[in-house]
Amino acid sequence: MDYWAETMQDDCYLIADDGWVAKTHRVIEIVKSGKGKGKKKYKGWACDLVPKPLIVARYFAEEQAAINVQLAELETVISSKTELEEEHGGEEGALKDVSTKADAQAAHSQTFVALWNDEDKSACAAYLALIESGMEHVAQLRELNDHGHFTPLKNAKGKLTLKAVKVRLTALSEGDEHSTLAKYVDTDKAQKDATKAAREQLATIESAFIARLDEDPLPENFRDLQAVTRYLELLDQEAALKKAIKEAGAELDQLAHDKYPELSEDEVKTLVVDDKWLATLEAAIDGEMERISQALTQRVKELAERYESPLPEMTERVAKLEEKVQAHLQHMGFAWS
Repeated sequence: MDYWAETMQDDCYLIADDGWVAKTHRVIEIVKSGKGKGKKKYKGWACDLVPKPLIVARYFAEEQAAINVQLAELETVISSKTELEEEHGGEEGALKDVSTKADAQAAHSQTFVALWNDEDKSACAAYLALIESGMEHVAQLRELNDHGHFTPLKNAKGKLTLKAVKVRLTALSEGDEHSTLAKYVDTDKAQKDATKAAREQLATIESAFIARLDEDPLPENFRDLQAVTRYLELLDQEAALKKAIKEAGAELDQLAHDKYPELSEDEVKTLVVDDKWLATLEAAIDGEMERISQALTQRVKELAERYESPLPEMTERVAKLEEKVQAHLQHMGFAWS
C-alpha cells in the first residue's frame, strides 16, 4: 500500500489517460542562486511511467556494464591517490598542501630540482640561472609593455602582440620609439631562448631520473620523486577516466532516449508490470523479511545471553560469594547476630 500511494497510483492514472505508452519529457529547473538566478535551465529528460534505468537494464545492459567497469577503475585510481596523499602529505611530505594538478606539478618541480641539486650542483645551478634569467626578462617585458610607445599597438582587448611590435618596427629606422620597440623584441627573444634552454636541460635530466625510478631497490633519495610522479600519473588517469565515463554516459543517455518511441505496447507492459511494479514489491518484501529475520536473530541472541547460566548455578555462585564476604567481614572484626 505504501508503494501504491507513492508510485503505482500515479502510474495507473497515466495509463488510464494515455494507455500503455512511455512518453519522455524535458526536465527544466529554475536556477535559485548565482548569475542566472531565476532563469530556466535544461536538466535533461525523464519518463515517469518507465524510468530510464529500466530501459538501460533491459536493452543496454552491456553498455552500462562497460561504464561500471570504468567506474570501478576510477574508484581504484582515487583510492590509490588517497593512499599517496595520506602517506606523503605530512608536514615534511612531498605532497604537502597539494590539492590540484598545478600544485602537484609545482611539487614535482621542487622535488626534482632538490634531487638534481644533490646529484649535480653545478648543472642544477646553471638550470636555475636560466630560470632566473627568464623571469628577469619577463619582468622587463612587463615594464616595457606600459611604455607609451606600445599603447597604439595594443588590440581591442588591450593586449600587445609581438607581431604588432615587429610590424611597427619595420616602419621605423631610428629614434626613441625604434630603440624601445627593438629592446622589446630583443628581450622577448632572450626570454624565449632562456626558457627553451632551461626546458631542454630539464627534459634531458628528467628522463634520466625517471628511468632510475625503476631501480630495485629504489635509492632512498628518489622516494619523494617517485611519489609525486606517481601522483601526477594518477591525476591524468583520473581525468581520462572521468572524461571517458562522461562521454559513455552521454551516449548511453541518447540510446535510451531514442529507444522510447520504438517501444511496443507489450514491451511497455513488461517494463512497467514486471520490471517496475513486481520487481519493486518483491525487493520491498524481501527487505521486510530480512529485517524481521535480523530482528528475531538479535532477540534470540539476547535471550541466549540472558539465560546462559541456569538458576541453580547462579544461586550456588551467589552463596559462595556471600560466604567469602562474611569471612572477610569477620576477619575485619565485624560481627552481627
